[in-house]
Amino acid sequence: TRLLSYTVFSHGVELDPARGSRVHAQRTTRLATSASSENCKQTAANILHPNGRRRTMLLALALLVAQPARAELVKTYRLPSCVSHADAKRALESQKLHEANRYGPITKKQDGRTALLSYKHPRGGPTQERVEVLADAKDRYAFRVDAASPTVPFGGTFRTCVDVELKRVDDCCVLHVTSRVKWVETRRRPAALVAGRITSAAEKGAAEAYGVFATWLADERPGKKPAKRPFWRRKLVALGAALAAANRFRPRS
Repeated sequence: TRLLSYTVFSHGVELDPARGSRVHAQRTTRLATSASSENCKQTAANILHPNGRRRTMLLALALLVAQPARAELVKTYRLPSCVSHADAKRALESQKLHEANRYGPITKKQDGRTALLSYKHPRGGPTQERVEVLADAKDRYAFRVDAASPTVPFGGTFRTCVDVELKRVDDCCVLHVTSRVKWVETRRRPAALVAGRITSAAEKGAAEAYGVFATWLADERPGKKPAKRPFWRRKLVALGAALAAANRFRPRS
């Protein structure tokens, strides 16, 4: 009410600055305040009334159900400059993504530009993937993944679709990932609230898997020299070996 009064008062002063605008604004403010109070009382009466409470609950439920869902989730991962386009592409083709995310044993069937993969997901259980190569150029490699996990709740009613594009930008490679959920059986689709949570979790998990792959690729890139142990650690290892040898050949009484 105070905010409404202040707004009406200010507008009254601005719109009528020449003639008695302040008095006019004060009258308008009192009228607006009384009207606002009546509206608040009527709204409270409607909510407290059984029929009004029912209408309010139905309106809130309708707004919740009709809330638009996010169409897709887009993630972009920038690879270190030391990772070449060829190395990243070779790692994607050899299923290093699954190795980085610790997916189960992989069974692969290749048919031209399409591959069928079967493995065990740590959280989703048995999973089937269909990978189709969309573009294979010098500085651009793109493919599409359709994954299904039938054993998860409502797993037979949706598919997780991921579009991946690996391209070279300036002096580094960029991994552009777009994930979305496609509902294939609308009759068995769960309620909107449950469907929204499933969609959010599936899209987030599919996109973040490529983030794990990007981190793994930076640490395990081909040609990387193994990190040397610190000097003090090598000293401790040598000292431990010397003490063990001395204890072994020590004469026993």
